[in-house]
Amino acid sequence: MSDILSANPSLTTSTSVFQSKSTSTVVPGEQSKEDTLDSTKKDSSTKEVKIEKRKKSEKVFKRVVAVGDIHGDYKKLIKVLHTAKIIDNKSNWIAKDTILIQTGDLIDRGNDTILIFDLMMKLKEQAKKHGCILYLLLGNHELMNLQEDYRYVTRGDVISFGGMANRRKEFSLDGKYGKLLRSEMNATMIIDDTLFVHAGLTTVFAKYGVDQMNDHIHYILKTYPADQLFYAPIFSNNGPFWTRFLSMGQEVAVCEELNMVLEMMNVKRMVVGHTVQENRKINTRCGNKFLLIDVGMSEFYGGAFAYLEFLNDKNEIWAVYSDTNRERID
Repeated sequence: MSDILSANPSLTTSTSVFQSKSTSTVVPGEQSKEDTLDSTKKDSSTKEVKIEKRKKSEKVFKRVVAVGDIHGDYKKLIKVLHTAKIIDNKSNWIAKDTILIQTGDLIDRGNDTILIFDLMMKLKEQAKKHGCILYLLLGNHELMNLQEDYRYVTRGDVISFGGMANRRKEFSLDGKYGKLLRSEMNATMIIDDTLFVHAGLTTVFAKYGVDQMNDHIHYILKTYPADQLFYAPIFSNNGPFWTRFLSMGQEVAVCEELNMVLEMMNVKRMVVGHTVQENRKINTRCGNKFLLIDVGMSEFYGGAFAYLEFLNDKNEIWAVYSDTNRERID
């Protein structure tokens, strides 16, 4: 892997890689520490690797359900999954011919980390038995916890673990949730003709391809200590976990960048969470090629409700707000 993706401070990119994107938008108060770190040195031992842009799934599922940021609100997660007919009244998987993808930020701001992770781990296994798939993406808040940045961890959440020491243990390399985060949750996924990522994917990182990005992130999360994760350029404010350029940048520049990414990845659209939509609805940009699904569902943000549903058998995309309120997007 070339040095731009390295978590080792001695294997970094040139200063121009991140400074050249002057249009990047970052909301104050939502930056992580790595945003201020400079990566300027280069290791001559770094080798170029042939990149596979994407790996197509052999099967096209009838339905794909995408759920945005949950932020520690177990009740809202249950409501979404029940409304989408993913689970029954006992919170067991019942859906058929379905992929469920959650786009990151399951945790922080709320008290229900244990309930949420335990549910998703259970459903991940149950989905397999039903011939379905549950994908979980990393968000910036999962990353912050692995970096031991606890600014948004609530007192109630710490108490639920029996104290911060126990919480750290569960998020450690050998911990129950640490293993999930480091090994099973990806940075980005392509399902059919749609790319899913927490904050957005720009050409700087898209050129490495889905598999290489995910493999590399798993490697650095399992290899480097928390304080060194701040040095990884892919975890910077321009990376797929933090960028707000595609969500909040000027339309012309955003659509130009987006179209290049979509062409590079051979997909039709990108779906992101991360940036809460002020109107609490699923919004789109660039002719419905960029879909923003973080509507502020957690109690912290007021408890809106929405999820995205792809009906592949009908070639339709819907924003779902309740059992009776649906708006077609495509």
